[in-house]
Amino acid sequence: MLKKMIASASLPVDRGSRSAKIVEAQGSTSLSVTTFAVFQISTDSAITAVQFTAVDMAEARVLLIAFPSQENVAACCRLALGLTSKNVKVTFVALKKYVNQIKKVFSAPSFGNVEVEGLEEPRNRLFNRSKSMEDSFMPYLKKLIDARNDEAKEITFTCLMADRYLPWSKDVAKRLEIPWFVFFGNSAMEARMHQVAHELHIKRKLKVKGDRLSGVDKIVKAPGLTFLRPRDLLWSCSAYPAESLATGEFLIGAAGLVINTFEDLELDTINSIQNALPKPSGSAMDTKLFLIGPMSNDITSGRLSHSAAAEDVSTSWMRIPPIQVLFSRKSTGARFGAGFQRCIEWFNRQIPCSVLYVHFGTISRLHPQEIVALAHALQSCQERFVWVLSQDHTHTELAMIADLQRRVEGRGRIVGGWVPQTQLLCHPCVAAFLSHCDWTSCLDAVVAGIPVLAWPQISDQHANARLLSNVLEMAIPLTKNMGQPPPARAGLANAIMSFVANLLSAKEQRSFLDEKDIETGIRMVMRGDEGKHAKHRAVVLRGKAASAVYENEGESETNWEALVTELQHIHI
Repeated sequence: MLKKMIASASLPVDRGSRSAKIVEAQGSTSLSVTTFAVFQISTDSAITAVQFTAVDMAEARVLLIAFPSQENVAACCRLALGLTSKNVKVTFVALKKYVNQIKKVFSAPSFGNVEVEGLEEPRNRLFNRSKSMEDSFMPYLKKLIDARNDEAKEITFTCLMADRYLPWSKDVAKRLEIPWFVFFGNSAMEARMHQVAHELHIKRKLKVKGDRLSGVDKIVKAPGLTFLRPRDLLWSCSAYPAESLATGEFLIGAAGLVINTFEDLELDTINSIQNALPKPSGSAMDTKLFLIGPMSNDITSGRLSHSAAAEDVSTSWMRIPPIQVLFSRKSTGARFGAGFQRCIEWFNRQIPCSVLYVHFGTISRLHPQEIVALAHALQSCQERFVWVLSQDHTHTELAMIADLQRRVEGRGRIVGGWVPQTQLLCHPCVAAFLSHCDWTSCLDAVVAGIPVLAWPQISDQHANARLLSNVLEMAIPLTKNMGQPPPARAGLANAIMSFVANLLSAKEQRSFLDEKDIETGIRMVMRGDEGKHAKHRAVVLRGKAASAVYENEGESETNWEALVTELQHIHI
């Protein structure tokens, strides 16, 4: 459905223009016109606004602002495409350098041939990026305010949607005198963490002490989060207390929370969020909840057909066609290179459920010692595997990895750069996923019906891994002394060890893993009873994810329609 709403015609762009320019492209014969607007705020601006316009455009006009990271930008782009497919006009705002990365996430027909120049930006700490985004956005905001104050011009937007890490956009909405929605491309669990942290801070039960939050153990006692441990909480709750609390404050007064999840994945947490929201009173300040997930690459490239409902859940994951059907030689050669094409051909030669897929995303990085341990484990375990690497490894690390490739020739493949992860996971040869457990990867595993060997690194990944392993039972946590019972400790000694474990940082937790731990975990997820149970649970959840997005019937589709209705009834 989504692909049908996007024109594939080439769009001319005036790169030198300092004024907003709307460029129209004729759509297919079954559509009228699909419009994109590329706003060149100035020749040296780092901000780009791309306007996605649906056919038979409704009154709703959404200003969507993405947090400057590849994963967050991709999630916001999926949200934009979903809204435009339902006749909502969306102007998607992101730093220019991420627009080119979007083209790697979405195929050209989905995104449109919009030509945009991007400016490089130095790497910043997470919340410093939010500030840099705010600074880049200000010239654009001035144009919006000037346009609004000019009575001869049409009001530009009816509402604002922004990533949860952009709390300053709340003030933007107020200056534009429009309501705002907070978008969580991540889990409801993360939204609940911020909600609870803000509530506890207001009650003075959670206090800022330097660069730490005191009292975070109270967060895991809140309804909807009781399966978590203090060490599973967002690292931002400890290292960036002011910014974390600002996210909680961002939720207050929002017209709605839009979350990339569905009920069968996080029911208790979702109910807890709902119960803590302001009760309906007919006021414009009532906050509503919209669950529109899973917004996975595979799901959002087109809604699942109703015929999929009749499939047996135990075999429905094999419905995905072979990878060479999903990616033609022409497109893969241009976007991913010959090495990736050889990897696809290797995939197609493997027997079903025989390959371990290994990927740690584009942000998380293993410590050099962990890379060595993983390489040795992959060599020793004798399982077939594909290891997808980011592009920022040192020469020493790459040399070691190249040596591994030579030693496992025929049994394993190592691929560099970005790959279409969802589609790879859906290939019949993939048996399990060794993952850092960012939310996108978790949803990709659910959509594919693939069990996870969880090796979380930073941010929300520890909480995600805990959800997958202890609640959904589709993951095996990778821990010290895998497969061995812990030594018996009683009384005070046990209490001290538990206390110390809860205080460990993410880096300290990871450092405990060695080659044998990783190898044991791989064997468990690939051939052990634990892996078989996780596979069964993953396939069941895949069926529930498919049910959620059935056109006109699924829970997520219903939420999409409710969101669009809400947007269309905003009066400013």
